[in-house]
Amino acid sequence: KDNETIDDGGLNLPKDASFTLIFFSELNNPRSYFQTIVLDGPLEGVYEGWCIDSYSRIQSKKGYVGKVYTSLSKNIPDLFDYQENLPLINWVINYDFVGKDSPGGHGQYTLGDVTKSLWTLLEETPNPDPAGGVGSFNNNRINEIVEMAFIEGKEFVPLCGEFLAVILVVEGKQTTMFKYPFPCP
Repeated sequence: KDNETIDDGGLNLPKDASFTLIFFSELNNPRSYFQTIVLDGPLEGVYEGWCIDSYSRIQSKKGYVGKVYTSLSKNIPDLFDYQENLPLINWVINYDFVGKDSPGGHGQYTLGDVTKSLWTLLEETPNPDPAGGVGSFNNNRINEIVEMAFIEGKEFVPLCGEFLAVILVVEGKQTTMFKYPFPCP
């Protein structure tokens, strides 16, 4: 492999990507925290995106260039307190919680529930009052997502037709990720 691709389990994704984000509060019927728009290269496209860093900030509708990693990357830097939970993140984004009914009778899952669940899975102490907020959430639903992820997602690796977490790291800014369709052979 040349130095223009990352070690990502053979997907040959670029090591950098130009992108912009549109926050959920600026979208009609959002299904995720961000709309991630990758502007060039093999990842070019529009994706459902998520905030996975509750303490840093990033701006909507501004251009960024980020380092690209996936949850399968072997050389991913220490970005999270619970890096070993990246397979759980893949499971959560594939379950597509937003709008589904809570099995515990706590209402429908929201993008706030999913966002806070991702933080809980990756950060030792998620920010209780993040800048920009997360929309509505319910701690019972968050706990359900986290518990289901630990039961169902521990060894989860996406297959053809499922989604992979692609992580974008911009130095000094919030780390984000988006749902990337796992390619079929």
